[in-house]
Amino acid sequence: METIKALIIDNNILERQVFSNVLKSFSDVDVRLLSEFDEPYSVIEKEDFDVIFLDVQESNSISTIDLEILRSKYPSLSVVAIAKRTREGAVSILKALNRGAVDFVTKPEENNMLLLAKNHLKKRLGLIIGSLKELRSGKRGQIKLRSIRKTKGQKPGIIVIGTGSEGIRTLYKVLKRLPENLSVPVIVVAHLPKMFTRVLAESLNQVSKLKVIEAVDGDALRNGTVCIVPGGFHAEVIRGDREYLLRLHRGPKENEERPSIDVVFRSISRIFREKTLGVMLSGYRKDGFVGAQFLKEYGGEILIQQPDSLFAGALLNDIYDAGLCDHVYSEEFLSWEIVKRAHLEKSITKKGFMTVSVART
Repeated sequence: METIKALIIDNNILERQVFSNVLKSFSDVDVRLLSEFDEPYSVIEKEDFDVIFLDVQESNSISTIDLEILRSKYPSLSVVAIAKRTREGAVSILKALNRGAVDFVTKPEENNMLLLAKNHLKKRLGLIIGSLKELRSGKRGQIKLRSIRKTKGQKPGIIVIGTGSEGIRTLYKVLKRLPENLSVPVIVVAHLPKMFTRVLAESLNQVSKLKVIEAVDGDALRNGTVCIVPGGFHAEVIRGDREYLLRLHRGPKENEERPSIDVVFRSISRIFREKTLGVMLSGYRKDGFVGAQFLKEYGGEILIQQPDSLFAGALLNDIYDAGLCDHVYSEEFLSWEIVKRAHLEKSITKKGFMTVSVART
């Protein structure tokens, strides 16, 4: 196994050292610390790094590194955002994810708590290093963009989007393109901590034509409204007297996640059955796989983002290899495909053939 080369850019000496020590505890990881005398772009240009751990919190920023420039100039370089678990940190991390960071790691608000957070850091950094090694090994196969099954022509009754950190960028693009008269409700399950989901909902609500909210227990599902499941809670859909409601609870974590994509998919599949449209953007571990199995057993349809272009695309590869997805699309086409299904209209041509047209908005 070749060595993973990591660069840490953080202007706090203690934080740099703690991150460095945790990373060095993994085998085959070479760590470089950026000193206050180094010019970041010059160091990045001279050395072939696999990953940069970058403090993105604006009040602590060590430099004016532009993530979009890095993404364009060094497409194989992964950038992981670092910030404190505060509202300001959440804003900074979500902005970084939207600009090309592939993942994030949070650190305590107070430096004196940093040493007590080593277990948290080791778990998060372990996932990231594992994904880097998988990418370097070349084990992932290339998946072609294609339709695996024909669209059934049945309008979904609900859309559920599941995503890990890397899919946040795609989520922004998808929701920005959806029309305000979308005729179905949308639920988003993102692997983000509490407070981050509230900031995400507020941010998406500013760029989307749809109404985007962080869900609260008892919310009714409404057409044209996007409910973000809050961090730290599971969500299930239940039948009310006249409408469908979201029930939030703090049940045990599933696949080490809360909220869990599996929990939401299972709940919705039992109620909406073949009228469920599931969309998977990215994800670590296995959360979403069992939910995808449930969704398919009940006749629903699953779209996935093309996984071989993703840092954390292993879960999507697993869903694809198991034959659970109906279609594979690039992020540019996902929103179009969602609209096409949500606005399906059947018509008969003069020759008697059935066609599918998209309702104009």
